[in-house]
Amino acid sequence: MVPLAEGADGAGSVRIPSALCGVVGFKPSLGRIPQTLVAGKFSTYVFHGPIARTVEDATVMFDVMNGFDPSDPMSLPKETASYPGAVSAAGSDMTGMTVAYSPDLHVGYVDPEVDAVCREAVKAFTQLGATVTEATPEWDCPEQAMWDGIWVPGIGLDTDLCDWGQWEGKVDANYLEIIAAARSLPAVDAIRAQVARSRMYDIFCSFMADFDLLVSPTLASAAFPLDQFAPSWLEGEPLQAQLLRWLFTYPFNMTTTPAITVPAGFTASGLPVGLQIAARHRGDVEVLAAARAYESVRPWAGTTPDLGGVQAQ
Repeated sequence: MVPLAEGADGAGSVRIPSALCGVVGFKPSLGRIPQTLVAGKFSTYVFHGPIARTVEDATVMFDVMNGFDPSDPMSLPKETASYPGAVSAAGSDMTGMTVAYSPDLHVGYVDPEVDAVCREAVKAFTQLGATVTEATPEWDCPEQAMWDGIWVPGIGLDTDLCDWGQWEGKVDANYLEIIAAARSLPAVDAIRAQVARSRMYDIFCSFMADFDLLVSPTLASAAFPLDQFAPSWLEGEPLQAQLLRWLFTYPFNMTTTPAITVPAGFTASGLPVGLQIAARHRGDVEVLAAARAYESVRPWAGTTPDLGGVQAQ
């Protein structure tokens, strides 16, 4: 266990483990943290971000990680001298702000218990002075565009690293299935996916003209057994569905906009649930400030679930 961690996020891999473990995970806007992880330097879906116990710790870590690096062509200059200072200056009064709560972001099914925990948690924004409305951007389900336009081509960047046929039985079979999908993906499908992604961004921008924040469950499910690949309701579904259909994180990789997961509470069995807070393009300070305000009325760092007599560490 460590006080801080760094993650790479191509569909939610900063926010997914953070939500499942009951901590904070922040995916910033494209270019805020230089990215040299993947071979495709012009990839617009891969992000680095901090994982921490509190929003304050995540903000401090982000402040250190943030800044221009010429090795990343997407890299941006630092927008503020101090992110902790900017977040502190924003304060916790959200009077006049508008918050949209979406239970599923049009991704698919959400576990009713997860939704209930998040609906209770989002009341914190009303307590802080904001107006909360249930609303979802009117984009089509983004799963196919994510798969054809980002996920398969992204994994496909590894196609020429080696002769993958020689690694059957030694490398994860699901990974090899995506490599094979990359080889057979028609170019026209990848192009259509990018057009759909662009349309999705336009819809998001139009939606956010009426809202300061878009809040949702981070995931459709709480944690499931370690030897289980996906939530039980996706058993028998194609790999694409098992990978994406329970994630409410990847829409913000597609839009390149900032999103953070914060602890929302626990299920009846003591499993953590994450609440995702997203904002407009390059609204990193707004996301961090909203998360810090939420944390001020729903502190969690010292909170542990009731595990029926088992002591949580």
